[in-house]
Amino acid sequence: MDHRLPELATFLNESRDLAPRLLGCNAQSLPQIVRYRPGLSATFRWMSDDGRPFFVKVARNMQAQAHADLHSRLERQIEGSILGLTPVTGLLAERGIIAYAAAQGESLEDILVEGDTEAITTTLNRCHEAMRVLWSCDAPALLAMTLDDYLLPARRAASLILDADVEAGQQARRIIESCAANPPVLHHVPLHADLKPDHLFVESSRVTMIDTESMKRGDPDFDLALLDARLDLGSVIGTFSTKACIAARKVLWQAAGPNFHWFHGLARIHAAKFLALRDGASAAQDIRKVLLA
Repeated sequence: MDHRLPELATFLNESRDLAPRLLGCNAQSLPQIVRYRPGLSATFRWMSDDGRPFFVKVARNMQAQAHADLHSRLERQIEGSILGLTPVTGLLAERGIIAYAAAQGESLEDILVEGDTEAITTTLNRCHEAMRVLWSCDAPALLAMTLDDYLLPARRAASLILDADVEAGQQARRIIESCAANPPVLHHVPLHADLKPDHLFVESSRVTMIDTESMKRGDPDFDLALLDARLDLGSVIGTFSTKACIAARKVLWQAAGPNFHWFHGLARIHAAKFLALRDGASAAQDIRKVLLA
């Protein structure tokens, strides 16, 4: 267990006793880790004793109570709209632990993998409608992103890319310096700020957004650019077909605002970082493809 995140061992050791406070019921078994960021956070999938899935996030320095309060504020504002948020079922604020019911429906990721262009177009339009609901909300407690809040994470990602491939790292740094030299007029609305196709779940009348701990106030083109860059990544690694990406990108580009291309450069760097962390002879070539997309 990660010595930098002792909260994980404590959570697992006490999970049976914690289940009623986090899930509202007893657990079927021990929580199973599904995502791990060394020294920072872990996400667990946990089944209740009656077979319902939940997700629990344990994170260092997470303001769990503040996030639960934000969740409640947003849920009141989006009631009756197409946008949904996964319900918070419990939290241990003093320990940085928060639990959610699992999202219902099919993920945008799975719909893109299936490759039905008509379904992709319909789904992306509905996702955009849901995102617009979020962008219209009032959430003054969210951090307002500055220019550095966009550029500094991209610079850290570029350093990781440079370690994997010098040419790609230099290309990433050129993209960043071009962005820094030509800053946009920033807008500030509630954003997901870490949006990926597997963060959106689609039902007949609702689009549910998950992993919302990253939310901030920023430019809506950033959310759109993050999704678009994931299309580039999915195309390069073979997850999404070319026709699926074309159909999805058409919707995103029609929805894009004046700052989209500025943010897309930075978003491609974040997508390329995913490849920089992988092993394999083709990694450098794939990184360059994403950066040049």
